[in-house]
Amino acid sequence: MSASIKKLLFILLIFTGVNTYAQAPANKLKALVNSLSTFKDNLPVEKLYLQTDKPYYAAGDTLHFKAYLLNADYLTPSTRSGLLYIELDDAMNRTAKRIMVPVVSGISWGDIALIDKEVPEGSYTLRAYTNWMRNFGEDYVFKKNIYVAALSGSTLVKANFKLDSIAGKNKVMANIQLTDLNGTPLRLKNLELKVMNGRHNLFRDKINTGMDGNMAVNFDLADKTAINDLSIIAQQTGKDADTATLTIPVIINRSQQTDLQFMPEGGNLVAGIKTRVGFKAIHEDGKATDVAGRILDSKQRVVATFRSAHKGMGSFEFIPQGGEIYTASIGTTKNYTLPVVNAAGTVLRINSKGDDSLEVVVNNTADANNSHYLIAQARGVVCYAATAKDAGIKKVISTSLFPTGIVRFTLLDQNNVPLNDRVVFIDHHDNLNIQVQANNRAYQVRDSVGLTIKVTDKEGKPVQGTFSLAVTDNSQVKPDSLSNNILNNLLFTSDLKGTIEEPGWYF
Repeated sequence: MSASIKKLLFILLIFTGVNTYAQAPANKLKALVNSLSTFKDNLPVEKLYLQTDKPYYAAGDTLHFKAYLLNADYLTPSTRSGLLYIELDDAMNRTAKRIMVPVVSGISWGDIALIDKEVPEGSYTLRAYTNWMRNFGEDYVFKKNIYVAALSGSTLVKANFKLDSIAGKNKVMANIQLTDLNGTPLRLKNLELKVMNGRHNLFRDKINTGMDGNMAVNFDLADKTAINDLSIIAQQTGKDADTATLTIPVIINRSQQTDLQFMPEGGNLVAGIKTRVGFKAIHEDGKATDVAGRILDSKQRVVATFRSAHKGMGSFEFIPQGGEIYTASIGTTKNYTLPVVNAAGTVLRINSKGDDSLEVVVNNTADANNSHYLIAQARGVVCYAATAKDAGIKKVISTSLFPTGIVRFTLLDQNNVPLNDRVVFIDHHDNLNIQVQANNRAYQVRDSVGLTIKVTDKEGKPVQGTFSLAVTDNSQVKPDSLSNNILNNLLFTSDLKGTIEEPGWYF
């Protein structure tokens, strides 16, 4: 992959030097591309992924991992860093465990003992980084959520919470069901409950589960009590009780507190130009929520409707008018204001043209005599560059110029000032094919298991590499196909800021 991308970049620089409208813009474009390449070479970025043997653990387990440290541009093994720092932080962001492991040719491995006294039951964040990665901020640190269950714990919890104001007081009403791992209700169990706000105890009670494993828990909240750090701690009491302590986070989402963000494609709303607008809706707990609503102008006329497609995200199109202020209504008392409409500017739009091409469209209300530069980068490498002098730009670009992953298109004016920015995902369906075949269909206890592993590329050619393999009990460990993995991390989420829920869904 490394050699092919470098070859594409070399051909690109020759191509852009020949196919420009004038020598001056061509020279400026070449200088711009050289500056971007120099910047990337002087500040190379590392990508890191930790493959763990399981997605969750029990207290007393050992967490086994293998680390892959790569150069971000061509995904080749990094030799810049020789030491990897790995931390396990609890829910209060306190470091429970910290180890250092050596890295050789971009590979490392090790384990973390989850000793009960050091790592009690709860949610943890596995963080890993090199000293070099710390130069680029927290977004470049590898993070993975890990849950450690109590050793004797075998309880599943289903909980719903509602916040109401009754007689001027805020009251939380919770319905909680406890079952075992097979879904059988824990009937007529005696429990001792504590409602906590961080480390502060708000409420204590003793309660019994019903024949269906349900229990109702209601408690008052004082004014100005923060609701984002509430939890219920439950423990069985009585003879033969399970000694495990259950920590149940109290998640309260009020519809009027939904955060709804609007992001015009390319960055701006410009009067008179049809624009695709993306949106994302987030609940109070920071998780996505699905929404549907209408876009209204200042006279309360409906100009567009929208509905989320997945995890609170979606898009719609409309033509904004100059001087208008647009708001969104999702059926609550709260309205959301869209970004301001610019009287002039550029709108960058990218459309898919089948499996092998992208159509880049730029509509421009500015001076048609000004030059513009269109730059496309994948993992910091400039893979496409072109100039244009028209008021509008319409180009069809082959996706073969880019590797699989995130590509960032940037439109700049003649002074190299960015006007619009857009990211797209390119998928060449060039993942590795891994086949694992066992030497027998069934085994006796303590039998030796022989595996034949075959790895090929999309053309069926053998691939040599280093791989991770873990053997777990299928009845206890159930991987989530929508969660984070090495594929969607290195090609997708590591090139985007913020939290991406269910990244596997996009693959």
